[in-house]
Amino acid sequence: MPKWRGLAWTLLLLLPPLCYLAWWEAELNRRASTRNSYRHSIDHQLPHAFTRKKPTPLASPTCKPVPTNAVGVPEFSQFLLKHGGQEPKGERVRYAHMATIGLLPNKTLLAAWQASMWYEGAQDQTIYTTTSLDGERGQAWSLPMELPGRPSDSARWSPVIFSDGATGLTWLFYTQSAHRQCLRPAEGKHPELWPPGGSIHAVTVSVERPHWSPPRTLLAQEDEDFVPKVIANQPIRASSGAILLPFWREARTAPATCPTSVDTESAGVLVSLDGGSTWQARGRIRTKGTHLIEGTIAELETGCVVLMFRTSKGWAYRSESCDAGTTWADPSPTTIRNPDTKMNLLGWHAPGHTLLLAYNNHKGYNDAGCRKCRTHLTLSMSQDGGLNWKNLAIAEKAKVNFKKSHYPSLFQVGCDRVLLVFSRGYSCCAPVEAELGIQLMSYKLVST
Repeated sequence: MPKWRGLAWTLLLLLPPLCYLAWWEAELNRRASTRNSYRHSIDHQLPHAFTRKKPTPLASPTCKPVPTNAVGVPEFSQFLLKHGGQEPKGERVRYAHMATIGLLPNKTLLAAWQASMWYEGAQDQTIYTTTSLDGERGQAWSLPMELPGRPSDSARWSPVIFSDGATGLTWLFYTQSAHRQCLRPAEGKHPELWPPGGSIHAVTVSVERPHWSPPRTLLAQEDEDFVPKVIANQPIRASSGAILLPFWREARTAPATCPTSVDTESAGVLVSLDGGSTWQARGRIRTKGTHLIEGTIAELETGCVVLMFRTSKGWAYRSESCDAGTTWADPSPTTIRNPDTKMNLLGWHAPGHTLLLAYNNHKGYNDAGCRKCRTHLTLSMSQDGGLNWKNLAIAEKAKVNFKKSHYPSLFQVGCDRVLLVFSRGYSCCAPVEAELGIQLMSYKLVST
């Protein structure tokens, strides 16, 4: 037999075991990757962020007071995630919402949002993150990546980033639905959907551990009568050292099969007195005639804290606590108009206790010159504890039926910049050419 035939037969005999060894090596690598999914994220996003700039502990800037005649001058605007108005279902991300922004321990910006290829509350809803490629500037960003570790039979909601200057930790809080009896049943063409919220979880990243930690459950849905817990806005570290994370208990959107009751609905704060090691739910804030949801928090000059709420009354409500969230004053309406949507309050890191607020400055869906829209997205400033407000900038004032520029989140950069992220979407009838998704705008506060 010719030598080449013998060689060919040898190769044919060796090929199956070689292929099997190659497959087994790939399988071992896949299993190792799955076991270390949180560390795996280092190789794709976080480590690149940490190598772009030397890690340094977070610290609040020492700034001068914001001048009373300040205005917000736009610096730039861009999409962190963009999709069209008529994306095919199940093929690309066609729903993105609830954006948040903060800072990693190495001064790299981090943004996150919830997203799905279908609808809000779909089985694939998860959290995506992206990091800036230009430090604190925020004009260049990495490709969005899914936060690892989501169980397949669940949905993740409402990421909230908290950059803790006292410890150097960056926190990512979120809620997760996981109890099938709380699924809203399919109706017509709509599939089963998860109601908002569930259990409150958190992951962290630090200079010493530049990768996402395994998730911790801070408050389970099973606690407090099985009512789903929901979050929407960033916590604060008060001057006392306490960390206060606003949340609310929402039962009205859950089906009858979910073992809870609307009587359990209320707002409160999740409080940690030991830097985040342990957490306790405090407060059951409620009032007649409206829900109090999507609370946003800041510390006042007195050392008390104020919570402002989305309501169905056309105005934002507020309540104050002077004992780290244990007791709260009766909620009362403010002068801030609110079309039943989220706003975001930011305590400025500077003397003077200036507050910034991003919100939709109209009372209802149909009183802004357009039908079922959310517009007049406004950035305002208060220097008297939120009693009076002055407009700094208007991020969106288009009057387009069904269009929503809403759900803002703010973050201070340095002593004179504020970043605003928000959702652009339609509740109905989006044009094919529409540019939707998560938008970032940068403003510089200057004296006039």
